[in-house]
Amino acid sequence: MLAKPKLFHSLIVIISSISCLFIALFWIVIIVAEDQMELISLHHWLDTEANTYVQSVNDTNRSTIVPNVYEFDFYVGGENLPAWLSSYQKPGFYEHHLGPEDKHFLVRQYPSSTKLFYIVFKDNADDYLDSYESKLVLFSSALGAFILIVMVALGFYLVKIISTPLHKIQHKITQMDPVYPVFVVDAEYQEIAIIEQALLDSKKRIQEFFKREQEFSHFVAHEIRTPLMVLEGSAQTLISIESNDKLSAKASARILSASRKISLLTNTFLLLGKEHIDEHYYKSVDVALMLSNTINELRPTMQKRGLSIQTNMPEALSIGAPPDMLQVVINNLLKNALAYAAHETAIKPITVALEQRCLKVTNHYDASQIESGFGYGLIIIERICERMNWALLVSKNEDIFEAVIQF
Repeated sequence: MLAKPKLFHSLIVIISSISCLFIALFWIVIIVAEDQMELISLHHWLDTEANTYVQSVNDTNRSTIVPNVYEFDFYVGGENLPAWLSSYQKPGFYEHHLGPEDKHFLVRQYPSSTKLFYIVFKDNADDYLDSYESKLVLFSSALGAFILIVMVALGFYLVKIISTPLHKIQHKITQMDPVYPVFVVDAEYQEIAIIEQALLDSKKRIQEFFKREQEFSHFVAHEIRTPLMVLEGSAQTLISIESNDKLSAKASARILSASRKISLLTNTFLLLGKEHIDEHYYKSVDVALMLSNTINELRPTMQKRGLSIQTNMPEALSIGAPPDMLQVVINNLLKNALAYAAHETAIKPITVALEQRCLKVTNHYDASQIESGFGYGLIIIERICERMNWALLVSKNEDIFEAVIQF
């Protein structure tokens, strides 16, 4: 999350880029307008001088008025025409770069003749707009700086308008945990208020979920554990009573076994439902010993079905875990292997291997006879492994199913 860019910085960059773009366009407009205004003014002055001269030539009642000798060089035909000017032989307005100077001049047809006359600004005479240009540049700079400041201020204001509600939403997201009190929807804008209302509704739903989970845990801990203890104690009492009734003894043993299984599953599911498992639930458990005890408990079932199991546990393995959760994992792995084992398992036994902190259970099965997968046992194993950060790898083909748990 920290590697992602911040919206605040992105908005600043975008608005600053737009501001710079508009200022650049503003300066381009000013420069182009200044240049065009200068050309229009120079052309108008040249055109006025030329028209005055042409009128004076055509008017025989008065003397000829030549252009202002202090501002212009005047040439008629080819007389004393400079070399750089002789190449212009068509009427029109022109600009010629002569060294560091830009020469602006007009070429016009002489009245009632094929000759041309030239009106050329003297050196620096066409720079009469320099003072105006300086004022224009100063005014443009001041105006551009003012616009830039205004746009930056507006940009920061816009960023603040956008970022402030987002910061409030971010703060309220941190208060989604049920331990915090319910916050108030106080957004100024409708769009943000809708988001805050959705967060508030989600927070209330989360609180209701947590309340139901806590109540369920309390109910289970009190209302189910108590009768289970009564059942277990009563079954043990019945077994301890001397009786020749084998059927009663068998029923009492089954009640005791079922009570212990329900107690084991209840404790496991309660731990799975907790947000945090306290340290006192963790014990050092000998996995090999627990496997051996479980296999011994299942041997009567295996003998009835004609199944066999082969173990490979060359070394002891102790892990830190809640014993009930590990017992449920081992029970479900072995019972699933027995429940779905194929008939030829007597020839190809179920294998249980424990080495390098890995538990591997492999069995042969007939995939064509299994319609609904491997039941909820495997799902319970997955949830426990996820909670305990154990790696679970399940693989199967047409006749072999293998489950591997890396502790």
